[in-house]
Amino acid sequence: MRVAVVGAGFMSQVAHLYSLERIPGVQIVALAEPFDDLRAAVAGRFSIPRATADYRDLLSRADIDGFIISMPRRLQSLIVAEFLTSKRAVLSEKPMAMTLEEAETMVASAARADTPWTVGYMKRHDRGVQNFVNLLSALRAGGDFGPLLEVRMHDFCAVYGAPIPEHVRRDRARRFSYAEAALAPDFVPAAKRACYDYTLNVASHDINLLRLLFGDMLTVVSFEVHADGAQHAIFEADGVPVRLTVAPVDRGRWDQAIEAVFARGRVTAVLPSPLARMDSAVVQVVSSQGEREIRIDSVEQIWQFKAQMGAFIASIRSPGPQINSAADMLGDLKLITGLWRKADFR
Repeated sequence: MRVAVVGAGFMSQVAHLYSLERIPGVQIVALAEPFDDLRAAVAGRFSIPRATADYRDLLSRADIDGFIISMPRRLQSLIVAEFLTSKRAVLSEKPMAMTLEEAETMVASAARADTPWTVGYMKRHDRGVQNFVNLLSALRAGGDFGPLLEVRMHDFCAVYGAPIPEHVRRDRARRFSYAEAALAPDFVPAAKRACYDYTLNVASHDINLLRLLFGDMLTVVSFEVHADGAQHAIFEADGVPVRLTVAPVDRGRWDQAIEAVFARGRVTAVLPSPLARMDSAVVQVVSSQGEREIRIDSVEQIWQFKAQMGAFIASIRSPGPQINSAADMLGDLKLITGLWRKADFR
């Protein structure tokens, strides 16, 4: 399986290239990165035979089965749009686009070209998260804990809270000559567009997981954007309130969790730092029967980024549904757009 990578920055190195190297039967055949020193260093480190400054050089190559695209947000969507005409599988970083309108155009383009497109929400591949999703579904169906009263989620992750993996660092600012997408929809006030970008960059992961739990039942109730950077969203899913708070808070650790509160107990998923390669989400169960934790055994542990990449490669070998297909991920941007149309600035 021959794969090319666009972008040689931090996440491309520590997550995507690292994972690709560890999947049997995969060859990284090309790297596109406009920053000369970074391109040369990363290509050498990962033994990539072809490195180019211009990603467009990869589009004409017929010997590539799939593309991994990991570029800064405002550059990435316009680059991805070009690769969606290639008819070869694409995995791009989140967010899929900067605006809903842009994302809808891109999904339609991928559908016309019959190009499989996966968006990098790797937390869906965390085995602990999958345990939580399955347990929550079983408890709601079985009724042993009574009715679901509310769901609460927080994301206070100003720091990774895990050792930073070794990677090639730039010795000066990264410069680009590519076009940039609009930072935000026209209806977002200019003074608040950095806050909108924070929603896309951070809260989109949380919204994506809430959609994994509730799908299209999730609807927007209210949204507060505070001057200190905190954002408070309230959704509703089948009559159940769903509350999300994100904030750039430095607690010296990764602090992200989802809690489902039932009439007779509660279930919590405590998520690990995305850079903690040996950790999965821990599920905590509390009821009248006591307390217990569900952990992934180390023998079964697969880092969420590697699991995501494995699923992407498997989908190229044997095409089929992806749990983070772009068509489904449109739902995230629909909710984010709905939040920002109701934004209350505090």
